[in-house]
Amino acid sequence: MIENIARILSDHSVVLPTEIYNEGWMLRITLDWYYQRAQSDPVGFFEKDARWFSEGRLSSQFLRRWRGDPFAESHTNADGVIGHFDISQRSEVRPRKNATQLMVFEAKLASKLSSGTTKAPGFDQAARNVSCLAHITAEAGINYSNLTNYGFFVISPKNRVGNFTSLATKESIKGKVKDRVSMYNSDKLAWYNEIFLPHLEAMNVGIISWESLIDHMEANGAGREYRQFYNTCCTYYGL
Repeated sequence: MIENIARILSDHSVVLPTEIYNEGWMLRITLDWYYQRAQSDPVGFFEKDARWFSEGRLSSQFLRRWRGDPFAESHTNADGVIGHFDISQRSEVRPRKNATQLMVFEAKLASKLSSGTTKAPGFDQAARNVSCLAHITAEAGINYSNLTNYGFFVISPKNRVGNFTSLATKESIKGKVKDRVSMYNSDKLAWYNEIFLPHLEAMNVGIISWESLIDHMEANGAGREYRQFYNTCCTYYGL
């Protein structure tokens, strides 16, 4: 994948560099490397038969109930998803019932997690992703105890990890989702207690630095082009 990107960004390129040198493409080339590596020598993220997808749509417990629903939100777009799932024609992530891996990644360079949605200003990006992940897993009829790799991670530059440490935690996410549920009076309280909380407990939630991923890649045979791509992204974003 990274070789094709290099061809796009030749001297005759008609693509704005920041359309390529950004967190989205950094995540894609990283996940692609780990996926290709896993086919012959499992290492890192991927379990057997797992796949990855970029910008998959995650359904929500808080979708519109009727036209004009004052509390509704739309699907959440996940920067990256790894695991055992299918993709619908509308790019929705559909976990397989026999899944043992489902992981969602939010890729960041200079930006922070969004603080909320129009109708739920405190429902931040971490809480939204984790809430959706619990929802689609439960809807698929998956027993969360069968998931050996299940969770949500922010991927950030090492020197910006502090921007996410208070938000990418189970305690923060639990409170934000509880506040979201409270908007519906008692209508969604059973879902929160019986579905969301047990799923959250089973998940891993945290932060991974880009540098640690690249260090691991280089230690397992990746060339310098991945670090060079990352460094160029950082330059364009003033990092």
